[in-house]
Amino acid sequence: MRIRASSPTTFGVFKYANGVTEQIGSSFGTGSTITEAEYTFDNHVVHWRNALYAVAPEDGIWKWTPTVDWTKVYSFASPGTGANGGSLGIFPVLNSSGDQVLVCSYVHTASTSTIRFVFLDKFDVGSETSNISAVQDHTNWGYKNPIKFQNKIYWYSTGSSNARISNFNPATSGFGQVLLDTGLFERFMGLSFCVLNKQLYFVGKNNAGTTYRLGRLEGSTAVNLGTFGSFSNSGTDFHKQLLFTDGTDLILFSHGGASTTVTVTRIQLDAGGDISTTTDITSDVLNFSTSVDATADKWWSHTDIETTPGTAAYSILYSPDSNSEGSLVSAYQWNDVSTKMTFLGAGADGFSFGVPADLFGGGHRAFSGSGEYNWTYEGSTINGSSVDVDFTLDGSNTPSAVAAASGDINVQLRFNKNSEAITSLATLTTANSGSLAGNIISGLFIDGSGAPITATWDAVGDGITPSDVVEIVGRVFRT
Repeated sequence: MRIRASSPTTFGVFKYANGVTEQIGSSFGTGSTITEAEYTFDNHVVHWRNALYAVAPEDGIWKWTPTVDWTKVYSFASPGTGANGGSLGIFPVLNSSGDQVLVCSYVHTASTSTIRFVFLDKFDVGSETSNISAVQDHTNWGYKNPIKFQNKIYWYSTGSSNARISNFNPATSGFGQVLLDTGLFERFMGLSFCVLNKQLYFVGKNNAGTTYRLGRLEGSTAVNLGTFGSFSNSGTDFHKQLLFTDGTDLILFSHGGASTTVTVTRIQLDAGGDISTTTDITSDVLNFSTSVDATADKWWSHTDIETTPGTAAYSILYSPDSNSEGSLVSAYQWNDVSTKMTFLGAGADGFSFGVPADLFGGGHRAFSGSGEYNWTYEGSTINGSSVDVDFTLDGSNTPSAVAAASGDINVQLRFNKNSEAITSLATLTTANSGSLAGNIISGLFIDGSGAPITATWDAVGDGITPSDVVEIVGRVFRT
């Protein structure tokens, strides 16, 4: 489910699956005068606490449930407008108290280089940070491509002289920046991010020539890993390059700058995380013409971790002419580095459709849940070599959700430890509700009390160490 412009002044949320586009609820939002599509592409939708939340860039945060249409739950205090506006997010994160909240940011009216972050708690109560000033030149395409990595939000920004990687820590409300060497990265060509093996990688244009350059962020240092491929020396590059991982290598889809030829590059890394080999695999994987529109074509991706639990299915979304009304987004399934992609279907108007790539690390995750019931993380406690994970279940009042009250809800916990797709099954030793067998908690029901259920996870037995940053989610399914 993704947000896109529904009309010149409103937004809508649309579900896109198997080549079919369906709008969820009514259109919403006001005052959206942004005319450049790139400014709205970095807004998206989250399914959180049995509701959908979405951001209208010059407006605020909106909420939808199966029984209540879109309602604004938070208004931005002083948002910028037009080319001077925009927003990033929305993301589920942990705040300073260890509570899960939603966070997004918007450009403030103070200037095009001033932003504010907004926190929204489980009661839909919002608060804003003070102004964060002089952080990027937004009017020069500098507020783009966010990714959540180890509970921080990173994004590409640019100033009067340097390309930059900015970050915001929701646990401390701290802001930071890493300036990229002007001799290495071109500041107007954008960066694409991806997470592999606990490392945040990024790719952009080599400033000194017509090649791509790969980098890796290590704390507050951007490490240059070298150049490869071919990049036209003109034109901007937002959403015309897509960096993702198949779990082993980095894969880059690109037609950089003013180039009209698609290239797919496999980037193999050595044991230290540096470039070992780069290989052009375009003819092996691409199953459509390599000739594209130099200025309009766009790329996105998402990762489906639910259709086949324990696996990560990668989909590539491509719009052949996304600046023209009526063009369609085509979806392809990524198979492997030596097999042509599988065409999944076409649908959704590319003129206003936007999916940010790799927002949560390792690919954008798509969940196929019906929205009738939802698993929500409520907290965790370290207990020796185990972790007690608290969660709640809630649901709508639809007939099938009401039937779930009879006790036919099952829950698995799945986790990662590399900030990639969440596929590993958690080994559970106890649960204080339902019946536990084969790492499945069964016989659960939605009673409306909101009382947490606690499951004990053998984290050390599953290979987790104290230094690991772990994400864990619940898979909810009916018997």
